[in-house]
Amino acid sequence: MALSQRNRLLLFTVLIIGLLICTSILFTNKPNTVLAEWSYPDGYDPHGGYLDRVTFVVYSPEDEQLGLQALQANIIYAWDEQFPADNLVEFQATAGVEVTTEPGDFYRLFNLNCDRFPTNITGYRRAIAYALDKAAVVQASTGGLAFLQDCAIPIALGNWTYEGELIETYYSKNIIAANASLDAAGFRDLDGNGWRDYDADNSTTLSPGDVLDEDFIIDLYHTAGHAPSGNAVEIACQGLNQCGIMAEVAPQDFYIMYDMITDYDYWLSCFSFTNMVSADLLYDLFHSSTRNNQWYFGSWSNATYDAAAEALMRASTESEANEWAWKCQEILWYEQPMIVCYNDIYTRAYRTDIWEGYINMRGRNRITNGYSLVHIKLKEEAGGPFGCYPTEYIMSLNEGLDTTNWLMSNSKHTSKVFQLVYEELTTISPYDWTHQPSLAYAWETHATNASGDIQEGEKYTFHLYENATWHDGKPLTATDVAFSLTLALQDPYNAQNYQNVYKTNIIDSHTIEIYTNTTGYLEWTRATGFTVYPTHIWSTHPNITMWQPSVEELVGSGPYVCSAHVPRQYVVLERHHAWHFAVPQPPRTSCWYPPPPPPPPLGIFVYVIIIEICILVYFLNRRKKKSPKVEW
Repeated sequence: MALSQRNRLLLFTVLIIGLLICTSILFTNKPNTVLAEWSYPDGYDPHGGYLDRVTFVVYSPEDEQLGLQALQANIIYAWDEQFPADNLVEFQATAGVEVTTEPGDFYRLFNLNCDRFPTNITGYRRAIAYALDKAAVVQASTGGLAFLQDCAIPIALGNWTYEGELIETYYSKNIIAANASLDAAGFRDLDGNGWRDYDADNSTTLSPGDVLDEDFIIDLYHTAGHAPSGNAVEIACQGLNQCGIMAEVAPQDFYIMYDMITDYDYWLSCFSFTNMVSADLLYDLFHSSTRNNQWYFGSWSNATYDAAAEALMRASTESEANEWAWKCQEILWYEQPMIVCYNDIYTRAYRTDIWEGYINMRGRNRITNGYSLVHIKLKEEAGGPFGCYPTEYIMSLNEGLDTTNWLMSNSKHTSKVFQLVYEELTTISPYDWTHQPSLAYAWETHATNASGDIQEGEKYTFHLYENATWHDGKPLTATDVAFSLTLALQDPYNAQNYQNVYKTNIIDSHTIEIYTNTTGYLEWTRATGFTVYPTHIWSTHPNITMWQPSVEELVGSGPYVCSAHVPRQYVVLERHHAWHFAVPQPPRTSCWYPPPPPPPPLGIFVYVIIIEICILVYFLNRRKKKSPKVEW
């Protein structure tokens, strides 16, 4: 017996409703993150990940012009390396390309050996600074693309720097001041030959072991074949000669010069600092307890400075830490244990004809900061924010990955890639440099409690997002955080940040306590600023310092998954759909090939199918009961 028209209509309606329910479930993504109560800075949005793929193409320095041509031809969308001054005007006039120039955290300086005569004498070091024409150095070395600088903290760090507040500067060559400083320090022309000698009868103290020789000459070292450092040293030599200091330019192979510096077998060398990104480095680099560290090779110590640096680290508030950071910089400016010369301007170029979402971060420019890379998206007129599948953003990478083990790397190029793969407990807002939720949605600081569990220092409690997962689908827990802190102690570049942490305590799977034996506003950032790695992968390798993870082992929790890596050619990252801050994606058409289907929520899907089957069985049974009996 056939179904009645009414029953057929009813069955058809039920099937359509079920189909609509399944479709809405399969193709509607809901935000993964249930945010705790948190007051974000104006404009800050933790969600992101609009791109399906981020590809880093390696252009070596020799291929620089090839990479710039690729940017003009719309083959790549960002040139994220220092922009050559010769091409600046051309690209500023190129339609669809924006060129940005901003101060960075990189600066050029002169190392001075404070353990060797005569650069162990403050008056002599100050004379070198007065005799140096920094403006001429900037013009000769960068074509004018730099800011003059005296302070150890660059202006990119805003109110942490004391630049512009000093009673005077060393920006311009001042031969009168240089001569006065040399005279006061006991350097005079004793034999009338035009060159200054050292007056052995004055009260200046020499470092132990120095052999005093009235007739001396100092060599000014720089890397052979490196024009910026060569130009800087030439200008320094001219200024010293004008003051009656016998000095000569001495180019050296980089590795020979590096060995000389680390062995303290030098007077002056042109060198550079990178990533001077926080005030606590004023302690790490220049406090006498860290003398002869791997970043600063001046072998300088000063009791007054030590006291100020210790007060900086003990400061309980940002404003108090600011005051002591300024005091440290003022002492460094007077003592000149190194001569800060200029702060490089970050000059980058990127396409804005179809792309938007570039966000500037102080000292990080608009491309390399991780916040920008998870917020770049297509413009609405180009089909944005998602476009067809896959949306791919291609950018330059000046050097390939120096290692696939980020723990063992100090390369800014490697960090540029892995900042999208791995995460920390908190992240930095590009708007005001405040700490914002990343893997942790909340945290508290507990002060010393003699009757409780904190005998000294502080305790930091972090609450982790329960829906944060690794790229392989495994949950991220407090065990991973505790394990990663033990890895951080093996970091050859940043282990000193965690030396005051003496204990961790796992409260539950998503709550952890970190104990430190000291206090201070800056200590919190140091003790908790480590990358979190998956225990189930990293713990299987006993020799972490020598391990080179394969692409399959590069499992993080960040917004992108490493899917391909060819050394010195390219790195490909794919969207992590389960990232706990991932923006929801609507149904999309394919650009070139079908996208992989998203995993359906099986529980609800099966439930709807069961209801459909029950309805069908009911109607079939009714039909069977009313059918006439047929005998064969």
